[in-house]
Amino acid sequence: MKPETTAFKEKHIILVLAALQFAHILDFVILMPLGPFLMKQFQISPIQFGSLVSSYNIAGGISGLLFGALADSFPKKKVLIWTTFGFILGTALCGFAEDFYFLFLARIITGVFGGILNALILIFVTEIIPYKRRGKALGVVMSSFSFASVIGVPSGLFIAELIGTPWTFFSISLLSLMILLLAVYILPSIPMALKKRKPREVLKRYFSISLHPPYLNGYLLIFTAAFTMFILIPYLAPYAVKNCLIPTSGMKYMYFFGGVATIFTARLFGKLTDNKGPLKMYIFLAIVSIIPVVIYTHAGPMDQVSYILMGTLFMTIVTGRMIPCITLISSLPDDRDRGTFLVLLNSFRSLGSALATFIGGLIIVEENNRFLHFEKSGYLSIILLLLSLFLAIKINRKKNNKKENIQELLN
Repeated sequence: MKPETTAFKEKHIILVLAALQFAHILDFVILMPLGPFLMKQFQISPIQFGSLVSSYNIAGGISGLLFGALADSFPKKKVLIWTTFGFILGTALCGFAEDFYFLFLARIITGVFGGILNALILIFVTEIIPYKRRGKALGVVMSSFSFASVIGVPSGLFIAELIGTPWTFFSISLLSLMILLLAVYILPSIPMALKKRKPREVLKRYFSISLHPPYLNGYLLIFTAAFTMFILIPYLAPYAVKNCLIPTSGMKYMYFFGGVATIFTARLFGKLTDNKGPLKMYIFLAIVSIIPVVIYTHAGPMDQVSYILMGTLFMTIVTGRMIPCITLISSLPDDRDRGTFLVLLNSFRSLGSALATFIGGLIIVEENNRFLHFEKSGYLSIILLLLSLFLAIKINRKKNNKKENIQELLN
């Protein structure tokens, strides 16, 4: 049973969830523009840097898979509070890192809690917001990526330049603590979807949801969609510094202007997803996103303005296609399966991101202080993106059949 909310409460709940997502996304994405700083500070290679990024996602994916078995058996708000606290602790540990291995361990700890937190945010949205308004709500929550780019990343880079990278992580921890206090006060309690069951029954249900054919299509689509993004995204900043000859101090401007643009485009894509349908929007954005992928992965030396325009085009279109993608997938689960399904979905997203980051690090070769073969990562991204369209069409067909069956029962 969904908690009762007024339009006023719904708005504030969405804003708090967006703020939590902002902190979570900022913690994750800040590592990528910090890449040039960290690679120099700890003397690490592209594959080592890729392992730092992927360790977060692997940890989040595994913790999500384990949590998925129990997602519908605990009060969501209590789990969210403790998960956020663990996330804050892990981020603070990143600030205390003095070498690559300590930072690697700290990113794993943060990823364990961050992976579950991201899934819990999606659970709150889908439990509280009706499907007809869910695209818009997801657009608001996912616009946190834009605000992280506009406010968080430039601020984090400025702090790193001014007093060092550790203070970037400490600042995120403090911000997350403040948001947690708001969440405790504003977020409603969501009751357990299931009564307590024996471990054998819990595992049986878990594997049933994990292997349910329509749900498998959703897991595979989010895995593929995440892969197509993260074979590129972690290496955008180092590639810009080494190949486009953009100074590290100039990176924050691209994130600022790109983030400003995505604030508007994320909301626009959310509304269009509700009006036109998630499948049409996903196909449209997927095809259009091929343009910035090709441009970025073949880019050479350029001026700051050209780089800002190129990066902004990439950020708005490539990240924007996830809004209709998640909206489409969110229509798959039954109400009683939603919590477990979304946790598993987030785990597959994390694992897809981790595998893509690792493979991206294997493809790229650093030679004479330049990245080589980045365009190959772009080609692989495009091929898998086109394959994901067939999965999206299949999911949409299943969703329509499900609606028709329900309508027949009502009649």
